Amino acid sequence: MIATMDAISGGRMELGIGAGWKRDEWLAYGYGFPETKERLARLADDLEVIAAMLAGDKHEHATFEGRLSSVKNARNVPKPIQQPRVPIMVGGNGPNVTWRLAARLADELNLDGLSPAEVAEALPVIRSRCEEIGRDPASLPISVHLWGENISDAGPSRVELLAGYRDLGVSRVMGLVRESANSDEPLIALVEDARAAGLELA
Repeated sequence: MIATMDAISGGRMELGIGAGWKRDEWLAYGYGFPETKERLARLADDLEVIAAMLAGDKHEHATFEGRLSSVKNARNVPKPIQQPRVPIMVGGNGPNVTWRLAARLADELNLDGLSPAEVAEALPVIRSRCEEIGRDPASLPISVHLWGENISDAGPSRVELLAGYRDLGVSRVMGLVRESANSDEPLIALVEDARAAGLELA
């Protein structure tokens, strides 16, 4: 599905994935809700499978043997347009497992709901996770997901918040402005605040 979406969108697909935290959603889809350790182990295996399957034109078949997820000579057709693969964003705030997985297998690390001050504390650890495996920390963009109440609060406080992320080198900030379901005005106000904060708008 991811590769097909990449083809349909002309090479604009991105995959975001994490270990999962919302128990009621897991149960609603019949997955059970394993302990955090197992969810993280599954994420590690799944990322290996995904990286192999989305390897663009490099490989006709993908093989990976993990403890919880495996593929053997699996074909992924159509091939994604993006090379060397569809970008993979790993989301999560876990410094010991999630950030190491992101350093090893992701094209972007998405931090969940962290304030600029918390991001500032996290950055040295994230850099060290990259350095552990010989990866240039500058090659792992950091983004932040904001919850609705944080990104919807228009005005000086939001400008200051967004400017704080900009100053730290955060690559992008994302969130849901629920009020935009009924009006364009909240999005216009967000754009104005983002410009006031000195952000580049995509």
